[in-house]
Amino acid sequence: MTSDGTVLLSILNNADFTGGAPGASKLVQYSISTGEKTGEWSLPANTIGHTVSIVDGKYYVSDFANPRIIEVNPSTGIVNGSWFTSSKWDSSIDGNLGGVIYDNDGGFYAYLGFKIWYIPINNGQAGTMEEVNITGLSGDQINVDGITWVESQKTLYYASNDTGNPDNVGTVYKLAFSNTLTATGSVVATGLDDTSGIWYLNKNDSEYLFVCESQFGGLFGINSFDPPFNIEIIKL
Repeated sequence: MTSDGTVLLSILNNADFTGGAPGASKLVQYSISTGEKTGEWSLPANTIGHTVSIVDGKYYVSDFANPRIIEVNPSTGIVNGSWFTSSKWDSSIDGNLGGVIYDNDGGFYAYLGFKIWYIPINNGQAGTMEEVNITGLSGDQINVDGITWVESQKTLYYASNDTGNPDNVGTVYKLAFSNTLTATGSVVATGLDDTSGIWYLNKNDSEYLFVCESQFGGLFGINSFDPPFNIEIIKL
């Protein structure tokens, strides 16, 4: 989900966790003021939507199933399933497109293949993608599922999904950017269970991360369910 304060966007997926092709997916728009559904768009076949961003009135959905970013124009109803992809996104290396987020200053940060990439956008057109240089973390620590961006601090937080591990090794990381393509990474918290979604909040000058422990490991039979899910609150 994402919101600009006026609309709330939600991705409705129909994933087949047995390995079959996913069913139809949709992007749905709701009015914040009324709570009513105000728009709905069918995404291309076999899409598994992961994240959605709002840029200049258009919506950009990252596709977990196929490494690409889909553009949805709510004014015209046009869904562009080939808005952006790259030959640098090697699906044989951790082949799913993880967290993607807009930096509110002209570009997206996107994860695939144990790397974070920067994709500039100008007037609805994607520019040349470049890899972010990250120090302080090893390659396997750069593994992004949930993602949240703090514009005022030029800081990105992400959760590394540990669904495939029965131990509680879910970890939250911080990337502090010195410029668009250079960041220093550090560990914020570890020992979490099946971490996925993450959200940053500054309230009364106190900073928090809300981290979803999704229990996907229980869904896949890798471990047992604890509660159905948990939101871990980390005070920074």
